[in-house]
Amino acid sequence: MTFTIRKVLDDKLRQDGSVAEVMLGDHRETFPLITTLWTVQDYQRQWCGAIKAMVKHKVAACMLVTDIQPRQNSSGITYWALFREGEQIYVQERLMRYAPAAELLVIPVEAEKIIPPRIQGAGEEHENVSEWLVSMSDLAEFLRVGC
Repeated sequence: MTFTIRKVLDDKLRQDGSVAEVMLGDHRETFPLITTLWTVQDYQRQWCGAIKAMVKHKVAACMLVTDIQPRQNSSGITYWALFREGEQIYVQERLMRYAPAAELLVIPVEAEKIIPPRIQGAGEEHENVSEWLVSMSDLAEFLRVGC
């Protein structure tokens, strides 16, 4: 399994802003980077800081923010939640309707406190949860080449 999250298109190439992608093994998803509050570099710093904290075992859960806007324009934040269990990392896409203070999201140990627990279900419930599995070594490799 491989892991990456990165900007793929610049503002100049796309009229409505930058585009990023996340790759989780064979799964690839693109998303716009809304830059009304954070710059593209702010997103990238947040991703790298959160992943670094996960790899160094400073946190057991972290978030990779993919959409944050000023509170008055926002219905929440969108993010990828990562949950460490041993050397395995479970990844789920999430929406948090309450938008916490942006400055908390760049401090991994503070952000961890507001991440709801990993969504798990039994049988039929679990089938409705989109979840991917990557390894700690995948995250370490991403840090080595992507941050």
